[in-house]
Amino acid sequence: MNHKLTHTICLLLSVSVAVTQIGAPVHAWQNTSESSLRVTVETEAENQLSDLLGVIDEYQSTLRYSESQFEYWDKQLAGNPYKILTFVSSQTSLIPYRGSLKGSRGVLMDRRGNSLDRSVLFAELLRRGKLPVQLCNTTLSDEQAKILVGQTRRFNSKRLLARQDMESKKRKSHFKKTAKHAKFALADDTVSTKLHRERLDGAVTRSVFQAGSLSKLVKADLTTKIAADQQAIESLRDHWWVRFRDGDEWIELDPTGLAEDLKLKATKTIAIDSKKIADQSIPKLLQHRIEIRVVIEQWSENKYKNHVALRHEIVPSQTMDQPIVLYHAPRKWPLGAAMPTVSDPFGSLNEQLAKQTEWVPILAIGQNPIMQKAFDHRGYILAEAKPSPFGQLGEGLTRPSQPAGILVGEWIEYEIRVPGQKPRVEKREVFRLADADHRNNKKAPQWSDTKTTKRALSLTDSIEMYPQVCNLDPAYVERVFLDSMLANRQSFLSLAPAKKRSVSELRKSLKSFAPMPSMALALAAVRSEQLNVIPEVFLSSPNLITFHQKIKTADNKKLKTCLGMDIVFNQVDVVPGTRLPQKSRVQVGVMDTNLEALMLRPCSKIENTAELYAASEKQKIGWTVIKTSGQLDAQKIPAEIKSRMADTLGSDYAIIIPKKAIEFDDKPTYGWWRINLKTGETLGIGQLGWGQAMTERTALMTNVSKRGEGLIEYVIVLSTIMICGIVSAIRSLPSWVAPAESVRRTTNRYRICVSLPDH
Repeated sequence: MNHKLTHTICLLLSVSVAVTQIGAPVHAWQNTSESSLRVTVETEAENQLSDLLGVIDEYQSTLRYSESQFEYWDKQLAGNPYKILTFVSSQTSLIPYRGSLKGSRGVLMDRRGNSLDRSVLFAELLRRGKLPVQLCNTTLSDEQAKILVGQTRRFNSKRLLARQDMESKKRKSHFKKTAKHAKFALADDTVSTKLHRERLDGAVTRSVFQAGSLSKLVKADLTTKIAADQQAIESLRDHWWVRFRDGDEWIELDPTGLAEDLKLKATKTIAIDSKKIADQSIPKLLQHRIEIRVVIEQWSENKYKNHVALRHEIVPSQTMDQPIVLYHAPRKWPLGAAMPTVSDPFGSLNEQLAKQTEWVPILAIGQNPIMQKAFDHRGYILAEAKPSPFGQLGEGLTRPSQPAGILVGEWIEYEIRVPGQKPRVEKREVFRLADADHRNNKKAPQWSDTKTTKRALSLTDSIEMYPQVCNLDPAYVERVFLDSMLANRQSFLSLAPAKKRSVSELRKSLKSFAPMPSMALALAAVRSEQLNVIPEVFLSSPNLITFHQKIKTADNKKLKTCLGMDIVFNQVDVVPGTRLPQKSRVQVGVMDTNLEALMLRPCSKIENTAELYAASEKQKIGWTVIKTSGQLDAQKIPAEIKSRMADTLGSDYAIIIPKKAIEFDDKPTYGWWRINLKTGETLGIGQLGWGQAMTERTALMTNVSKRGEGLIEYVIVLSTIMICGIVSAIRSLPSWVAPAESVRRTTNRYRICVSLPDH
């Protein structure tokens, strides 16, 4: 088992912790006055932070990605078309899919692509060499495409993994040398690294066992032969190559060699704009895209109605470096709301959220917030939302007289659009307050103050998205995280507690924060490592990973935070000639479900289908295959959960469910596996209807010493604000942010959830 990512991930988590854990542990409260100790610790903390950022700055310049991949290969290839041809044909592999999925950067990182994406990489390297370039296209016959089937092959990961492992060791060694040179003390990460390795090994081992167990349950269905090779031929028939101009002559080059060998004639060409990357010259209809829709559900005039509040399409290959976050901004947040305290970390948050009646969904892509429409508690779309300063979103919207209504639900629709295929849609529920019986029979929902509060808290969900189009290089992931730390250098230093600062100064510092990479990106990185060691599989359409943060009400009426990983799309394909393609996809799906749980494991118990499957073995609970709605109706399962199970059934899909509820974390819990019986595509689904791993914490401040709160208290308060969608793309902070004197304190002891092992 290769662990080249282990140190990278440990390092990134350690850096994140170091930035927030600015007050070092203090053990001498008894013998030192609190005021003098505070000054000493705060000054030391600020110095430590400054030193750490200096170490990162020096260290990151040594990374392979300290210059872009293209800058590196520009130097190596010198813009020579024939050197570029040799590089693309020998250093990247042909795989079959339609359209542009990975783009030039994805192929350069993954070293795999179809004829279009490999040609886009070729064209980009030529364009950077100042050569006029075009893409050429024709449709091959089946016989011609079969020639290319021989060029598709299982990915030889040994050389890639060996190189990445060697680079990881070099980076680790150099980081320690840099830190020592800067006289910055680093804790020995041997124990932490060993723990991560053991957990990753355990997740992989369990995945193999669970995949074998599930395959046995549906063995008869998975033995059905599918025409994988014929599907590959259909994809390979859409063939692309490159044409560049040398003086007055156009010269055509094909990384596969087919255009020259068969003297192919282009039936269509695309001119590459010399002023922008080649990917941006590809027509929209040839690109893989994801449309994100926010849909609300309203009860009005004796029926349930759906309204779209936000709709936006992204091209995943062109948003690789940009954080994508969806959240809601309550339009009428009071500027004088109470400040959270140690004893009450949420302050009057619960009360204020319950008073909200209007919200604006915001999709932030990088630092670009997208707002289209607002909606209210009655379930009505108000009007176009304007990106005005916080507290004024949608001010002046007209509200004509309308029938009474209730906002009873919201969900997000993700639609994958792949050239040559039918769009595929997955829904993710944000909240649903009309139960299955009322919706199915068109009965009015039963309403209460409890549902009003639940709705308000549900709209605190912050959803980070990462569309994955290729397997990620660990060095690239490390660079993205470290760059974001350095981009926020001044912001971090300005928040250090050694000096007094006014509210306006604090707000100014917070507004300058650049978006940070997502936990979903971290999962994509770990997932990439595992996909690289299953050589027959590859990504043939965008995969989508999301990370959720929200606030819920605990059983003791206190508020708690809820974290969740959700793999929305995990479709992979297999190279032609693979003996058991369905079983390979089952293996990937089960592995994905286990990795979701792995990413959240240090926090607390994880509600996840892989975890439930393991627990069911100890409780001697069997699982059964459900293929029809009739079979599902016969099961004794709570109506809401049964309704969500029914949503995941389909013409090609079966679900595998436990024969009874599994006792998990002292409560009966359900989860199920969804398997495409035709392709083998598999994913674990939780009882909320997600491909989820969920965990909860009863209070954000649980591990903060009541003796001192420090900057960490402020960071937590800021996190609370951001979770609740009260920051408009981190640029419009409300004025109830903490007074300076409330945040200039020290931390006695604090434990970041994702950084430490279980005890």
